[in-house]
Amino acid sequence: MSTGTRVSPSTRFFLQVRLSVLFIFAVLFLPNGAQADEQVMVRAGLVSGISTPASITITAASPFQVTDPSSNDPVASVEGKSLLLNANNGKIDVSIDGTPSGTFTGPLRIASPVNSCIFQLAASNGRKGRYRGIIEIRGGARLFAVNELELEDYIRGVVPIEVPRMFQPEAQKALAIAARTYALRSMGRHASDGYNLCDNTNCQCFSGANRDADWVNKLIDETRGQVITYDNNPIAACYSTDCGGSTLNNEDAGFGKSPWPYLRAVSDAVGDGQDYCSASPHHSWTKTFTLDELNTRLLKTAKVGKVQEVSVAEFDSGGHAKTVIVKGDAGEYRTTGNRFREAVGLSVIKGTKFTITPIDAGYRFDGRGYGHAVGLCAFGANGMAKAGKSCADILKHYYTGIEIKQVSDINLRLSLKR
Repeated sequence: MSTGTRVSPSTRFFLQVRLSVLFIFAVLFLPNGAQADEQVMVRAGLVSGISTPASITITAASPFQVTDPSSNDPVASVEGKSLLLNANNGKIDVSIDGTPSGTFTGPLRIASPVNSCIFQLAASNGRKGRYRGIIEIRGGARLFAVNELELEDYIRGVVPIEVPRMFQPEAQKALAIAARTYALRSMGRHASDGYNLCDNTNCQCFSGANRDADWVNKLIDETRGQVITYDNNPIAACYSTDCGGSTLNNEDAGFGKSPWPYLRAVSDAVGDGQDYCSASPHHSWTKTFTLDELNTRLLKTAKVGKVQEVSVAEFDSGGHAKTVIVKGDAGEYRTTGNRFREAVGLSVIKGTKFTITPIDAGYRFDGRGYGHAVGLCAFGANGMAKAGKSCADILKHYYTGIEIKQVSDINLRLSLKR
């Protein structure tokens, strides 16, 4: 037994957290030549996959251990049994196959010595999922789960949702590399929440191990460690479904106030009135609203009283709505086309390339494309691949002046900006 000064559990927890942070920064700021692609860890908050249930049951085909970092003590070793965790006034009750094992402050970390172990989580709210790596469970009024895993395994859970199975291989590779790059660039996005990225469209959709497939594994292997860089740093690799025939400058979509050199507007046209993204089911759309409907949708955002008029004041060179004006009996609201979409509804105003026409008792929106239209156009990438373009051709078309490098060959000075 040590004869030194006794360290309290809370102090030990603080030191462990601090050391963990230092370790993460040591990994993320590896010098050139380090095997970063094998060491970068991602902490994904399971906001949508598991949400915030009152209890979570965890099982696995491999043995696993439960530890409490606040005391550095083992909580339980589990093999062939189910682990039940219940929220209890800010703490976590633990039981194994119905036998109580104690109550802990948490967070609790669940890990297996078997690298291929996949945990199955079943929450009391009906949500369930399969996850690799380490599971962290936090206590509170309800439980919250974080999945900590290697970068490539994280991308393995992103690809099945963000990359269409029916796309051409070169387009799939471009999207996988963009997803990996986006993750690296966005690692600080949820730092204040204690994890890196959430698992829904606010970051990137992440499915854990729920959608494992051979085509996904092949795509991960073919693009392993590849990232898009500008000035030897990972870029903010924005991508959307269908740009409508041309992409947007980042600042025109409200993504930062200053121009980013690699997110410049580019044309998706191939001639004869066709675009690379013409095959998208969202390439042309129409939506009508009554003034009452617009009032309801814009009430919280525009704050102009009763809406009287909606118009596009400025288009960019590709026809995207750059500035939208909403006039009401209590004022005027100016915003970008993309922010207007967010206010009215992303699924109804599908893209930023639209016109507004007054009709009886309302307005008609005629548009093209789906998404913010900044960076890579997914259906455009697929059209380019069908035309014989390579993955590198596609990425260099949508991201101006970039290079494609291995994670191990770049300086990971990760931006905390969106």
